Amino acid sequence: MVFVKAGDLIPKFIKRSSNPQLVFAVWIRRLWKEAVLEVSPKSSLTKAKFFRAGKLTVEVKSSTEAGELRLHEQKLIAKINSKAGKKVVERLNFKINF
Repeated sequence: MVFVKAGDLIPKFIKRSSNPQLVFAVWIRRLWKEAVLEVSPKSSLTKAKFFRAGKLTVEVKSSTEAGELRLHEQKLIAKINSKAGKKVVERLNFKINF
């Protein structure tokens, strides 16, 4: 029996979905979790909230955390786009809200 990670099935599911934009946005939010853990593990308590028109809005608990993530912004964007297989995220917006 061959096992496939659920995340690998998402691109196929997006194409078959009746609301592909919603499924795509959820997938991008999941990719954020993976990317932030790789780049800045102590920022794992962030929450990707919205994805529209290439902009991913992420909630953080403090301005200090937002500042640290801004230092890694290009690396985070590159990780997400690499995992997605194409350029989908163009910029990040950090919102202090915890």
